[in-house]
Amino acid sequence: MSYYPWSKTLSFIQKLSPMIASTVNPPANLETIQILEESVNLILPEPFCDYLLTFEGQNEAGELHPLLGSNRFLPVAEIIRVWQDQKNLGDFLSSEYLGRENKIRTDYQWNPRWLPFASLDGQMLLMDFDPGKNGTYGQVFQYWPGMDFLADDFVMANSFADFGSELLHRFESDDYHYHIKDQLISFDDDWLI
Repeated sequence: MSYYPWSKTLSFIQKLSPMIASTVNPPANLETIQILEESVNLILPEPFCDYLLTFEGQNEAGELHPLLGSNRFLPVAEIIRVWQDQKNLGDFLSSEYLGRENKIRTDYQWNPRWLPFASLDGQMLLMDFDPGKNGTYGQVFQYWPGMDFLADDFVMANSFADFGSELLHRFESDDYHYHIKDQLISFDDDWLI
């Protein structure tokens, strides 16, 4: 496995903000990843496993100091908990979406084939293993209640590998802002909110 994008990204974050870096958990192990796969009934893509083998999300202090933007990256136990909570609450979308879909399926407010990996205050970053007709299996998108499921700009990357590569590219190109007072890393174009 290649941990390169995530170890490099973590190096950038450690240099920018020791405070944010201090919220990062140690790497997961293969047994933890297997528990996640069994709990959500999904085979996880290798790049996502690589990420977890680099660091397993953030600890609770990440709620005050999210890793990127307003996104606290979740440890495996919380990925499972959030997925289960959302699955239990999942219901059909309002009729405005019936028969219409773009990159994200519009059958449900929550799809059990979505995997949350970052979350804060109801906003989430998800991998989508059941995309809409114009989407890509494994795409990464931003989710929050009331979002427009037909808009293209919620899908951030066609895969978790692309997500990690884009993130690293932005750090290497100095295409980010670090807000010292708020201990926040953001991007000009709202790629990651």
